[in-house]
Amino acid sequence: MKDIRIPTCMDCPCRLDYEGSLGQIRDGTRMKPFERYCTATKRPKLIRKGYMIRKPPCWCPKRKDPCEVRVFGFANDEAEQMHYFHAATTGKVSPQEHRYKLVFTGTIPLTPREFWRRCHEHGADLGLPTKVELYQVVEIDDGLKPVCFYLTPNGYQMETLFDPNKTKKE
Repeated sequence: MKDIRIPTCMDCPCRLDYEGSLGQIRDGTRMKPFERYCTATKRPKLIRKGYMIRKPPCWCPKRKDPCEVRVFGFANDEAEQMHYFHAATTGKVSPQEHRYKLVFTGTIPLTPREFWRRCHEHGADLGLPTKVELYQVVEIDDGLKPVCFYLTPNGYQMETLFDPNKTKKE
C-alpha cells in the first residue's frame, strides 16, 4: 500500500524565510532574523520548527475542515463507451479528464490519508455522502493538497495524473 504524504510547511509557497540581519516590522509583526513565517494569514505568523518537518499547524488558513469531496462521472454515454473500448483494447484502465464532468460536491469528515487507509481496511463501502459508480473519480480536498481516487473493479486506486481542472464544465 502506497501511503499519502502529508504536505508540510516546507512545500508551501506562503512560507517566508526572513534572513535579514536586523529585525523588521512587516504588517504589524516584528520579524526576527533566521525565522520562518506564514504569509497566508492577515499578519505574518511565526512557524515553529516542528511544523516544517511533520505537518501544517491547526491554524493554517489553507486547511479545510471538513474536507471537500467531489465526484466526477462520465460526461455522456459516448465518453463512457470510449472508456470501455480503450480499456478493452489496451488492457489499461485510467481516467482521462476530457471524458469526465463534476457529478457531486459535498463534505466528508475524512482526510485523503484516512480515506486511503480505510479503502484498504473496509473495501469500497466508506460512508461517502453519495454512491460512487464504477470508473468514477473521487477527489478529496483538505485545502493543502487534493488527492484523486479512481474506483476500479479491484477497488480504489490513487490517481496522480488526473487533473480535475481539465474536466468538462456543465
